[in-house]
Amino acid sequence: MAKGKKSTHSKTQGKSAAGRGQTPAPGPGPTTQAAAPKNGIDILKENIKRVGKDGLINMLHDVKNARPEDWQNPERVKEMARRFAQQFHIPVSEDRLNAFAKAFQDATRTGRPVTVEELAKKYGGDRVDDATIKEMKKYIPKVP
Repeated sequence: MAKGKKSTHSKTQGKSAAGRGQTPAPGPGPTTQAAAPKNGIDILKENIKRVGKDGLINMLHDVKNARPEDWQNPERVKEMARRFAQQFHIPVSEDRLNAFAKAFQDATRTGRPVTVEELAKKYGGDRVDDATIKEMKKYIPKVP
């Protein structure tokens, strides 16, 4: 029996200097304490990496093959967004999908063009940060 105790004791002696003498504080692990909040575009980039090149190509193929009447129906656009969110493994509430469908309608409506900022503020509120809006503007033509 003494041998077993000695064996257990020797395991604790083998700890690094950083692990000796201090008991870790209760609470979240070090990764959550040190991590700064991520903006939306960084989260999107991580999700894109997770889906992979083949998954993105399949999604783009679906977008390319959508019929013109699909793009005119906000419900169909919403369903496509829901399917893509599921493929990205992103939980999206029904409220956010509805807001997306309304934003899509506003963005594609004929008449006065709307800006990225207008859509983000109207439908995203404070959930869309300035860095994400700036990144989105790179891919959207300027409104005259």
